[in-house]
Amino acid sequence: MIASRFGHRTEIATVMALLVHGFLTETAQLMIPERTWDPLDLLANVVSVLLAAGLWGTLTTRATPVERPASGGWPEIECLPDTGNH
Repeated sequence: MIASRFGHRTEIATVMALLVHGFLTETAQLMIPERTWDPLDLLANVVSVLLAAGLWGTLTTRATPVERPASGGWPEIECLPDTGNH
Protein backbone atom coordinates (compact mmCIF):
# COMPACT_ATOMS: atom_id res chain seq x y z
CA MET A 1 0.00 0.00 0.00
CA ILE A 2 1.15 3.54 -0.64
CA ALA A 3 0.89 4.54 3.03
CA SER A 4 3.31 1.84 4.14
CA ARG A 5 5.80 2.91 1.49
CA PHE A 6 5.71 6.64 2.16
CA GLY A 7 4.50 6.72 5.75
CA HIS A 8 1.70 9.12 6.55
CA ARG A 9 2.95 11.81 4.16
CA THR A 10 0.49 10.69 1.50
CA GLU A 11 -2.49 10.94 3.83
CA ILE A 12 -1.40 14.32 5.15
CA ALA A 13 -0.85 15.65 1.62
CA THR A 14 -4.30 14.40 0.57
CA VAL A 15 -6.01 16.06 3.53
CA MET A 16 -4.13 19.31 2.92
CA ALA A 17 -5.02 19.26 -0.80
CA LEU A 18 -8.69 18.71 0.02
CA LEU A 19 -8.67 21.55 2.54
CA VAL A 20 -7.08 23.90 0.00
CA HIS A 21 -9.59 22.75 -2.63
CA GLY A 22 -12.48 23.55 -0.28
CA PHE A 23 -11.05 26.99 0.47
CA LEU A 24 -10.50 27.77 -3.22
CA THR A 25 -14.00 26.56 -4.12
CA GLU A 26 -15.54 28.83 -1.51
CA THR A 27 -13.33 31.75 -2.59
CA ALA A 28 -14.19 31.24 -6.28
CA GLN A 29 -17.81 31.88 -5.36
CA LEU A 30 -16.88 35.54 -4.84
CA MET A 31 -16.63 35.87 -8.63
CA ILE A 32 -20.17 34.60 -9.23
CA PRO A 33 -22.72 37.38 -8.69
CA GLU A 34 -25.48 35.10 -7.40
CA ARG A 35 -23.21 33.36 -4.89
CA THR A 36 -21.68 34.58 -1.63
CA TRP A 37 -18.70 33.49 0.44
CA ASP A 38 -20.02 31.79 3.54
CA PRO A 39 -17.67 30.88 6.40
CA LEU A 40 -20.10 28.15 7.51
CA ASP A 41 -19.68 26.44 4.12
CA LEU A 42 -15.93 26.57 4.62
CA LEU A 43 -16.33 25.13 8.11
CA ALA A 44 -18.53 22.34 6.70
CA ASN A 45 -15.81 21.56 4.13
CA VAL A 46 -13.13 21.38 6.83
CA VAL A 47 -15.24 19.21 9.15
CA SER A 48 -16.18 16.79 6.37
CA VAL A 49 -12.57 16.39 5.23
CA LEU A 50 -11.38 15.76 8.79
CA LEU A 51 -14.21 13.29 9.50
CA ALA A 52 -13.49 11.43 6.26
CA ALA A 53 -9.77 11.29 7.10
CA GLY A 54 -10.55 9.97 10.58
CA LEU A 55 -12.90 7.34 9.18
CA TRP A 56 -10.33 6.32 6.57
CA GLY A 57 -7.64 6.03 9.23
CA THR A 58 -9.90 3.92 11.43
CA LEU A 59 -10.89 1.57 8.62
CA THR A 60 -7.38 1.08 7.27
CA THR A 61 -5.83 0.39 10.67
CA ARG A 62 -8.46 -2.26 11.40
CA ALA A 63 -7.93 -3.88 8.02
CA THR A 64 -4.29 -4.78 8.60
CA PRO A 65 -3.43 -8.18 7.17
CA VAL A 66 -2.67 -11.11 9.43
CA GLU A 67 1.01 -11.97 9.35
CA ARG A 68 1.96 -15.58 8.82
CA PRO A 69 4.70 -17.26 10.83
CA ALA A 70 8.24 -17.08 9.48
CA SER A 71 8.00 -20.68 8.26
CA GLY A 72 5.55 -19.52 5.61
CA GLY A 73 2.73 -21.77 6.75
CA TRP A 74 0.25 -21.95 9.55
CA PRO A 75 1.40 -23.37 12.89
CA GLU A 76 0.78 -27.03 13.49
CA ILE A 77 -2.16 -27.91 15.70
CA GLU A 78 -1.62 -30.51 18.36
CA CYS A 79 -4.30 -33.17 18.38
CA LEU A 80 -5.37 -35.06 21.44
CA PRO A 81 -4.67 -38.79 21.37
CA ASP A 82 -7.54 -40.94 20.17
CA THR A 83 -9.07 -42.69 23.17
CA GLY A 84 -11.65 -44.61 21.17
CA ASN A 85 -14.57 -43.18 23.19
CA HIS A 86 -16.55 -41.72 20.31
